[in-house]
Amino acid sequence: MRKTTKKEKPFSRLNAAEKRVAIAQDVLAQLKIGRYVAESGTYVSLVDGDDTKVKANQQFLTKPPQFGASGQCNVCAKGALVCSIVRLDKKFNKTVLQLASDVNLVLRRFFGQENANVMEAAFENWNEFDDADGSDATQAFWQKHHDGDDRSVLEAIMKNVIKNKGEFKP
Repeated sequence: MRKTTKKEKPFSRLNAAEKRVAIAQDVLAQLKIGRYVAESGTYVSLVDGDDTKVKANQQFLTKPPQFGASGQCNVCAKGALVCSIVRLDKKFNKTVLQLASDVNLVLRRFFGQENANVMEAAFENWNEFDDADGSDATQAFWQKHHDGDDRSVLEAIMKNVIKNKGEFKP
């Protein structure tokens, strides 16, 4: 007897919540295979000895992600989301995103600005004094999930997004 596999819908045909879940799943997949390395304080930086962020942004955000010689890049929560959006959504593969405002426009489209900012606050361990989107809840989330490295927090954020059908709830 032959196994049948359910064909996945193309990213462009997913509804908004399904897209957010697919993006979070892609971030987890990239972390698992070692392409993304979670690092607080870093948006996107290729791990090849050249940490020039503009070069990294151009390589990552003008075409499907091209990784450095090591095959890795360092990312924060927002950086991981944007890189996975570029990987999944063909509309963004040729868009140049060099300014923070451009990145925020992309994140706002998929996650909403507040939700993306709260994810970043939880990843960076910000409270309300560090950043307007930080709170006791984001700090408590970080403290609960930080196992000595940033990866555990980023994984927990993405699993939370998947569990909550595309919304991050610290």
